Amino acid sequence: MNIGNLHHFPADLNVGLGYDYTVNEYYQAIADVVGFRGTFVHNPDAPVGMTHKLMDITKAQTFGWSPDTSLQDGLKETYAGFLRYFAN
Repeated sequence: MNIGNLHHFPADLNVGLGYDYTVNEYYQAIADVVGFRGTFVHNPDAPVGMTHKLMDITKAQTFGWSPDTSLQDGLKETYAGFLRYFAN
């Protein structure tokens, strides 16, 4: 994708996928990448925190941007980089 000259972009621009995942979906995606086969235990009495962290990508889309990396692929690349950097 040709995004043109970067000085045309706003100083702050959210990027994301344009849709959200649940906390458990994030947990499971990370577990799949790192090979964790256990279970997740939640404390229903603990504060929940934010229920959503969806990023609005409308402004980025007006510049022709769209996500080209899935959550799973991004996690795989991030974890591989972590292992390369810290496993040595």
